Amino acid sequence: MTWYTGKAFEARVEKTGARFSPIVSGFDYGGMTHDEAFPHHEGLTGTKGMVAVFRDVFFGTAPDQLRDLTAPAEELRPDVVVTNETTYAGGFLSEKTGIPLVWMATSIYTLSSRDTAPFGMGLRPSATALGRACATGC
Repeated sequence: MTWYTGKAFEARVEKTGARFSPIVSGFDYGGMTHDEAFPHHEGLTGTKGMVAVFRDVFFGTAPDQLRDLTAPAEELRPDVVVTNETTYAGGFLSEKTGIPLVWMATSIYTLSSRDTAPFGMGLRPSATALGRACATGC
């Protein structure tokens, strides 16, 4: 097993018996708070904050992370890539190489349903027939 992560976690990874694969090309913000790693996000909330996180954290780090992951994947030929929902490079590596992907969630899923309110709005699910019908698309 090989773990690709920041240098701050090297000892923890090696303690498990796994091989440590450090972030080289990518931005290694392991061990930092969000504000330390992305000080330009300070004060951003709501949609602006969400867009900044998707742009800079999820998508912005993915190309360099994909570069870091490609060589070890070609060398080790893993059976599966396991990643969390914040490391998009794992999904891109799976698409590029055909290696199966396991996506591990560390936060809530934002799936819609007729039994849930619209995500992120702080609304309660509607119990009315019209509200339930519109939850799946009016």
